[in-house]
Amino acid sequence: MTGQHWAILCVVGGCAIVGLMLPAFVYRSVLANARRRLDSALKGEEIVIPPTSANFFGTRSRNGTRLRGNGILALTRRRLVFAMALPPNTLEIPLERIRDAVETTSFNGKSIFRPLLRVAYETDDGSAESAWYLKDVPRWIEALAPARESGKEV
Repeated sequence: MTGQHWAILCVVGGCAIVGLMLPAFVYRSVLANARRRLDSALKGEEIVIPPTSANFFGTRSRNGTRLRGNGILALTRRRLVFAMALPPNTLEIPLERIRDAVETTSFNGKSIFRPLLRVAYETDDGSAESAWYLKDVPRWIEALAPARESGKEV
């Protein structure tokens, strides 16, 4: 192989490495931004389940919001809070508005064949449901049980 071939190989290889690493770097940066937004929103609140990575399956409601994406979900004694990475959006559900929290395997016509946390709640416009894929769905359901039963803080 000539020197030109090596140079071309190095340039192509370098571009491939950057092309593989750049999306991971951008994703981490965007997720870190979501975490900062969530930490800011939770300041001063008692945390029941600390911020956890979650894949948001969207919201089913009267207005038809269907955004999906990754972000960070946390539970405090007053509310369930999700900070979506992209677009930067925050969903806050006061615990007194939660009607139900159950495990399901699909939501909004999508499934990953793993347990999802589905939360049904009241909004100013009526009722809505949102779902997330995250680790330890039973723990979230159990932690949300007191709010569902009493309509109060957990």
